[in-house]
Order: sequence, then structure tokens, then C-alpha cells
Amino acid sequence: RFDIEETFVAGDRATIRWRYWMADGNSLRGVNLMRVADGQIVEAMGYVKG
Repeated sequence: RFDIEETFVAGDRATIRWRYWMADGNSLRGVNLMRVADGQIVEAMGYVKG
């Protein structure tokens, strides 16, 4: 399952910090960085740490 840990929005940019839980109880943490224009995501980057 995914848990959203934090969401931060400033102007046309958003940062979403999340955690993904695997069936064995281990987890991965990640961050997605996005930029929005005209109601659509026009740029996105993601980072994951296991």
C-alpha cells in the first residue's frame, strides 16, 4: 500500500513524500516533484530510497 507522508504545494509546483509497504513488511520511501501548467502535469521527477 502507498501512504502519503507529506504534500507541499507552492505556485505551479508540488512535492509529494510517500512510503510504499510491501507484503513482507519492508518499505520503500520516495519523493515525487511535479510542475503543473494549464491543469496538466508538464514535468515530473521521482526518487526512491529502499
